[in-house]
Amino acid sequence: EAATPAHQRRALILRWGARAAVLGAVGLLAAAVVVLSVRADAEVAPASAALVGLSVVECPGDDDKGSCLTSKCCKQPGYRCSQKDAFWAQCMPECTPGPNLFDEGSSDPWSCEPLGERAPGKEKACSADGENCAHSQCCAGLGMQCYAKNTSFATCKATCEPGVDMGDPD
Repeated sequence: EAATPAHQRRALILRWGARAAVLGAVGLLAAAVVVLSVRADAEVAPASAALVGLSVVECPGDDDKGSCLTSKCCKQPGYRCSQKDAFWAQCMPECTPGPNLFDEGSSDPWSCEPLGERAPGKEKACSADGENCAHSQCCAGLGMQCYAKNTSFATCKATCEPGVDMGDPD
């Protein structure tokens, strides 16, 4: 049985939730380093310290529906908030104006108007088809999704059913 758009959307939300938690922890650590270095250096002006403290951690990112239309910023490194229309915008690494084949919401074309700045950092490299995607939690192949086999191995596949996979090497 193929994964439905609702299942794919749920899996995507779970993957991004895990990424956001990791990015949040890294961001908090970075903010603590900035605060400690500002306190240690008395010559830094208070206004400058406030500017140094701004980071992607303070970006609220997507709302509860996955849109960045209100926040106009993205938490994922290398992503930018791209507008589809007056009602929707989404964080993505690149946006091409026109129809988006991966848009499950509607076939309406994207304007791809950039909203805000690109989040600093490099976009995470996704795993190739058949590779272990447990660490990257994303797949580079068109239509592929990362499915967990156990706590240490996951692979990029088009579909997955629970149980024994006769195509597994082990």
